[in-house]
Amino acid sequence: KIFCGNKGCKKEFGFMMYNVSETRLKELREELKTAQVRRMKKQEALDRRSARAQVKSGLIGADAKLQQDTLSFKFGLCDKCPRCGYEISGDGDAEEEATAHLKECTDKKKIESHQREKAHEQALQEAKAKRQNAQAEVQGEK
Repeated sequence: KIFCGNKGCKKEFGFMMYNVSETRLKELREELKTAQVRRMKKQEALDRRSARAQVKSGLIGADAKLQQDTLSFKFGLCDKCPRCGYEISGDGDAEEEATAHLKECTDKKKIESHQREKAHEQALQEAKAKRQNAQAEVQGEK
């Protein structure tokens, strides 16, 4: 138990310590290590598989993402233009409106501002994922 550092407070807090044999501690450490290695190998295999799929499709990087998003927008799978951020109205034929918009989507300022917004959001998501991965590794969950 640990006592509070304040002079006016004499409360105890903390965790109870239980005696565990050295052999059991050693077994637990080995189990945790093997589980962590197994998870790491599984994640590495998934990453390698994903990289192979990207190479196989011939589309790699931001251009591929933009091309896929443009096709999704064109076929009505998403409502927001990947170039400029224009949103399709809910009434009428979405595919025709999207196709017409893509033909006319040439405003450089809108496109640049939308790309900056997307890059900022991407950076935030990557930072969040990095923090979560670091936390998972520390906790032995990944």
